[in-house]
Amino acid sequence: MTFVQNSINKIKYYFILNRGTLSKYGVYQIFYSVYRKYYAILTQYYSFGRNNVVCPACGYTGRKFVKGRTGPKCWSSARHRLLALYIKNIQKLSPDCRILDIAPNISTGYIFDKRIYRNYASVDLDSPVADVHADLTNLSIKDNVIEFIVCYHVLEHIKDDTKSMQELYRVLKSGGTAILQVPFSGANDRTFESDDYDSTDRAMNLKLYGHPTHVRRYGKIDYLAKLESSGFEVQMDTYVNSFSEHEVAKYGLDKNEVLFVCRKR
Repeated sequence: MTFVQNSINKIKYYFILNRGTLSKYGVYQIFYSVYRKYYAILTQYYSFGRNNVVCPACGYTGRKFVKGRTGPKCWSSARHRLLALYIKNIQKLSPDCRILDIAPNISTGYIFDKRIYRNYASVDLDSPVADVHADLTNLSIKDNVIEFIVCYHVLEHIKDDTKSMQELYRVLKSGGTAILQVPFSGANDRTFESDDYDSTDRAMNLKLYGHPTHVRRYGKIDYLAKLESSGFEVQMDTYVNSFSEHEVAKYGLDKNEVLFVCRKR
């Protein structure tokens, strides 16, 4: 099963990296449909036996997560499962809440079920599953209208992340909340950006940042300062620490995940 998963993940990686071009010809949409069917088979496979784990994003129960990390039904990662728990237990969004999901995926589609959240909208530069195609540095959204924003592992792909943060602040309603997550490099507090970065040299970017389309490695202190300089009031929420070890294993959470909960006065 591991060999099959690794092979399919390599194919998936190629399609994601070339999503914009492939979507023009309908190839990415076909891949996306096939990949979802593959995960449907995985869901059945991992559902046999004892229900050791639960995905709070989609409700999946089964023996384990794929490779101990990924939800087989909704492709959730630990960060998405923590988000689902945070919204359910802490944020408690109303059905009328105006929600903006940046770079949507299947798991956020479950979390923000449109049958419940009537004013949910998703934005991405070129994803065929997004409601709107737009550049995060130039959103065609009015000022002060969005009540809740989710932006997970997007800003590290954008060269002008400051402009993106300012745009998210601009569209966020006064009193609104944005959860803006990025990956961090170990315990580093300082952000690393190299002069050797080249958007066309993915091998170099992989070596520099650990991902072929990342443009930096964030440090927590620098990231916090950049969010605050964009206008946000930021709380570094260690909500994950409220769960017992049993619950962390049950929900497949990452004990190191810190939520950057950003608010606008």
